[in-house]
Amino acid sequence: MCFKMSARRFVCLDFETNGFPPKTEGEDWPLPFHSYPIQLSVDVVEDGAVAHHWDTLICGATQLCTWVQRNVPLTLPETSREGIPLGDAVLCLDLLLKDGDTIVIHNADFDINMVLRRSMAMLQFNNNPHVQNACGRIIRAPRFCTMKSAYARSVFGKWPTLRELCDHFEVQLTNAHDARGDSKALADCVVEAMRRGVMLNIEAFIHERSEARAQRDSVSACRARTPRASSPPISGGL
Repeated sequence: MCFKMSARRFVCLDFETNGFPPKTEGEDWPLPFHSYPIQLSVDVVEDGAVAHHWDTLICGATQLCTWVQRNVPLTLPETSREGIPLGDAVLCLDLLLKDGDTIVIHNADFDINMVLRRSMAMLQFNNNPHVQNACGRIIRAPRFCTMKSAYARSVFGKWPTLRELCDHFEVQLTNAHDARGDSKALADCVVEAMRRGVMLNIEAFIHERSEARAQRDSVSACRARTPRASSPPISGGL
């Protein structure tokens, strides 16, 4: 069966972080704050082919939560010794993006809003316009969340894990919780989804975003036209 690949590039990325606050007493807390990024990996899908473009460790974490210590194949000394500052990672990611790219992430809300946007705010990068502008371009870029997509909800009836998504698309996930393995598996899922003509139907994706934007604009316009409740006018002059 022949299928036509989209000319659009899909930039598949994955962050690993220092983890969440522990639920069990006595376990290590992630510091300097939770969900701080310690690794980033980027694979790009173009013309039906997957190419690994870049990965890096990110320094700045001062403690990994216990779960990360047990499950992520990274150590704090490694990230401190081999990692680059978060601001540099943001600048490099921004340079990788081209006009028309779509960022694909499994749980985009978490990676973009919690890991990236919140970490930038906590480290006060608003004082560095160059890095702040690069971060803004990344945040504003078109993006697609494989976990919360309509297709995933229809197939799984829930938000699937990356492993469940890989099983569905018959993609091998190796080195789970290593950003390099996760971004590669995500990119392979994108290729298979396009081959099957599901999930990443770009025309539908663009239409869905346009419809959502139009609906928000319509609601805003409606609210602007609706007079607010107010007290009865006071008669007479002052």
